[in-house]
Amino acid sequence: MRALSESSNHPASRVPSLSEVHATVVTSQPSIWRRMFAFAGPAYLVSVGYMDPGNWATDLEGGARFGYQPLWVLVM
Repeated sequence: MRALSESSNHPASRVPSLSEVHATVVTSQPSIWRRMFAFAGPAYLVSVGYMDPGNWATDLEGGARFGYQPLWVLVM
């Protein structure tokens, strides 16, 4: 403990306070696209979890095999 208190008296070992550190951080407003993509990633993971991975793999396989041909079913 003595070594710690001796080193804390040295000016070079001074740790800035939280308010000092926060005041020196320059932040900017993210673009609208960056904010939208921040929601898209987790939404994508939740949608895959909701659909279950087996169903998702089957849908990908069907899309690769038949393309847009079965899309007319959605119109009905």
